[in-house]
Amino acid sequence: MRARAAISTLIALLLLLVMAPAAKADVVASNCAGEQAVRCGFISVDYANNRLRGWAQISDQTVPDIGEVQIGNVRLYRSQTDHGPWTEVAFGNYFSGWKDESDYDYTSLESCAAGWYYRVDYRWYYRDTTGYSTNQVASSFVWHNTSC
Repeated sequence: MRARAAISTLIALLLLLVMAPAAKADVVASNCAGEQAVRCGFISVDYANNRLRGWAQISDQTVPDIGEVQIGNVRLYRSQTDHGPWTEVAFGNYFSGWKDESDYDYTSLESCAAGWYYRVDYRWYYRDTTGYSTNQVASSFVWHNTSC
């Protein structure tokens, strides 16, 4: 199960690079949680073009795969302090539908501002064949940007 989680995380990181082929995007902050439905939030920064974006991914870790997952409503927030008030600066698609194994979403690109704090929020869903369903909002972490 941990191998699948590592593979899912690697796929998400590779997607960061594929989505911005003209410049290298570095994952500067990430946070993952969960066991049956592993979900992660990321912030990636393209230092060459002074921009960043928020990402979120979810993957079904049940063996055999008995669930479906969905992620969306990814939001990138900025604040002058680590406890807010928070201002939404970028957002992703709402939802792309149920997926058998994994799903991801990301925000639009935002100008990177040194000295600000950033936070990624997203909504995730998991449902299995027994009818059990979860619908949660995750606030993944706070990152203090000192390098743009």
